[in-house]
Amino acid sequence: MAVKISTNGPQAANFKILMQSFQKVENGQTCFAGEFECNNNRCIRELNKCDGYDNCGDLSDETYDRCKPTVYLDEVCGMSITIYDMIKLKSSRSTSLIPSLACRVDLSSQTGGGFGGSPRILAHVRNLNLQPATLGLCQRSRIDMYDGIRDPFVITGKNGLCGQSSGGNYATYNDSFLSLELKTDPQPQIGSFDFTVTSFHVNEGQGCSSGEWQCSNLRCIDDYLRCNGYNNCGDNSDETDDFCQVLETLAGGAIAAIVIGALLFAVGFPLLMFYVLCHKKKTSYTSI
Repeated sequence: MAVKISTNGPQAANFKILMQSFQKVENGQTCFAGEFECNNNRCIRELNKCDGYDNCGDLSDETYDRCKPTVYLDEVCGMSITIYDMIKLKSSRSTSLIPSLACRVDLSSQTGGGFGGSPRILAHVRNLNLQPATLGLCQRSRIDMYDGIRDPFVITGKNGLCGQSSGGNYATYNDSFLSLELKTDPQPQIGSFDFTVTSFHVNEGQGCSSGEWQCSNLRCIDDYLRCNGYNNCGDNSDETDDFCQVLETLAGGAIAAIVIGALLFAVGFPLLMFYVLCHKKKTSYTSI
């Protein structure tokens, strides 16, 4: 590709051009590992997704669903959100809940499917801090999760989800949709939650496709979710394998090298300057 710029006399102007290399897949082909497939079947580098530029040419690498990793429930009430890999779902930007709230969001999984298992969704509770249950029933504030939309099955139990906890996992069984609803009573109250919502599928006996990683529980997740500090598998196997330990060791070694280098610079630089200054004084005295 060549770019030609022509002007007609002196003038003030500026422009910015994005040059993006890509390949196009056709006839059921898929992009390579480490690449992202645009809606127009172009393959770009995974790292170029959600960088603020239209690398695909159709903006499919910069959509709300793909590029909003943290979603606040009270800002998306009544919306449907497609999850291509994972999002972080939090109650609000504050630690207080809106009184008399009935907020529901429908989450759909968009992954795998064609290689065996249907797309499913896992909601992992990183932190839950709501009012405790009264006589076993969540009353002041409660969360309900449903497996599916048309014939929903409550996967959080008939009493609701509330109180203080962490580490719980709630996954859809046969549906690619998970509906989550938060209800509060009319009284002001403090409360919050922090969930990791991951798109996955299961291919029993077939393994995962290219660009995916298979958890110990046979779930297939996006490969880049490994070793990211979040329990995307549900059994934490994506954060405890040897590869993660190697990365942690390398990161620790890099930090140690930076610290040692900084200390050597802090000690060595003043000594070097002291030597240079003393040498200059000695030379000056000798020449008199």
